[in-house]
Amino acid sequence: MGRTNTENITRQQFIRWLSHERGITLQKATALYRQSTQAIRGGHAGSKYREFCKQCYKLFEVFVSDGPNDLDEAYRFHQEIHFLRMLSYSEPSSLHVTDLANLVTCTDSCTIVDFGCGLAQLSRALARKLSKQGIKVKLVLADIPTPRLKFLRFAAHDEKYSTSIIECTADGHVPALPQSNVIVATEFLEHVYNPMDYILRFHRALKHKGLLVTNLRPHQKEFMHVSPNLAKVSAALKNWNYTPLIRHEIFRKEIVAKR
Repeated sequence: MGRTNTENITRQQFIRWLSHERGITLQKATALYRQSTQAIRGGHAGSKYREFCKQCYKLFEVFVSDGPNDLDEAYRFHQEIHFLRMLSYSEPSSLHVTDLANLVTCTDSCTIVDFGCGLAQLSRALARKLSKQGIKVKLVLADIPTPRLKFLRFAAHDEKYSTSIIECTADGHVPALPQSNVIVATEFLEHVYNPMDYILRFHRALKHKGLLVTNLRPHQKEFMHVSPNLAKVSAALKNWNYTPLIRHEIFRKEIVAKR
């Protein structure tokens, strides 16, 4: 998806959250974050940091692996390094957000679900865009409970739309989802052992003409990429009459009239 190097809203919010959480000044929080980004050449977005993450996975696999019984715990165990990596992401480009907003068919109110939300850069940008267009937006963010959800609760105070948080449980239970106009599940399905269970739940929650934003390309087999081949999910969406849009990263749910 398109990225831009304009001012990063999420990092600004993070520094204010860090100041609040640790009881330090904004100046000190800014300095600490800058120090962290400079600790490894290339910062949190660089290849050196990616190699550092891989080393952490190997180093601590003695305590937690990415097996079926450990996966959620692995995400909690490595939550800080993932948090920093996600903060390195640029905000979605305004062009991409506009293109996505133009595909939304609702005109009065819109429910957006971001499942496995991370820091929810795309869904929050879309919610801001639709709100500015006069649409009443309800954003639902779902993920396992880590400090990222605490940050998102804090960041929600900046926004003019409604935000609610769903904490996913360690037993793999898929929480009930509201009927939705948009479901975002990017960088998620390859990280779970039962992607078909999730895609079926998304399908049932998505309204007619609703949008599913996901990434179904083959992924490299590596730590936490436990379902790198999502061909079955692609086949299911085709069988359910989803129309691929915008480089096949967005799918519209279509209902074929019965004869």
